[in-house]
Amino acid sequence: MRALLAGAAGILAAAGGARADDAYTLPAVGAQLTFRLVSTTKIGDHSITAGQIYTYTITSVSGADIEGTIRPMALIYGCAEGDTRKDCVIAAKMAGAKLEGGLLTVPVPDTIADSLVKESGYKGHYFMVEDRTFPMPGPKDPDDPNNAEFGDTPIFVLANQLKCDYAPLQSFFPLGKTPQLTLTCRNIFSRSHSRLASISDHTQEEPLSVELSYIGADKLSLASGEWDVQKVRIKYKPDDPSHPAAEGESDIAVKLGVTVKSHTLVTNKATNLTSESTSEMIAYKP
Repeated sequence: MRALLAGAAGILAAAGGARADDAYTLPAVGAQLTFRLVSTTKIGDHSITAGQIYTYTITSVSGADIEGTIRPMALIYGCAEGDTRKDCVIAAKMAGAKLEGGLLTVPVPDTIADSLVKESGYKGHYFMVEDRTFPMPGPKDPDDPNNAEFGDTPIFVLANQLKCDYAPLQSFFPLGKTPQLTLTCRNIFSRSHSRLASISDHTQEEPLSVELSYIGADKLSLASGEWDVQKVRIKYKPDDPSHPAAEGESDIAVKLGVTVKSHTLVTNKATNLTSESTSEMIAYKP
């Protein structure tokens, strides 16, 4: 279970607010946005696929700022039928586990989700994610393949903060007004409260630039509905070129002002690592 969970660490997608004039709105307080994220991380010839299903519940909206909580709904594992890896053996035994297309989806029990959501947090500014804290569900005893129960506490807590000079961002709206824009930022990643002996607590702060490029308008059909979207390309460039860089596209729903689909590729040439992730909003409740 450790490898599969760690494979998704730090590659979590998010829904962000976007509002600069009357053409953009934000979800109302109480709205629920459910996302499905799947990531495949490759290090050399070794590949790990993992993901989550989670729901944002909006708790506060003020201008271009949005806040909410994150409820873990399910974990996703890259496990074929009969996979004998300990991670997959445990996941397959968990209540409600469903295997489809080489992905094993395991629902998080309501009692566990109710507890973990209290440790979560989300904050966005326009469509940028400023702060995200996600308590990762996990088995009660990851070393015991016969124990297929979720633990009451997270297996670890992931937190990302993107601290930028956001003042120039307003000129990017309405989307398309400014073709390109660069923000000066610092990204702070932390992993804390780990229950795994092999994965220690860790905090890293990275200066970087965030390059935004407007691509254009499109129409998108998702499980959550039909959406008119504005597409934005985002590149995250660390000041130290030997550190991981990322780039991807975000599809921002015009009538919601949130990213309903995103695709991101993280690369680190120094370690021969790539991580490709896709996030889609699979349900929306106003």
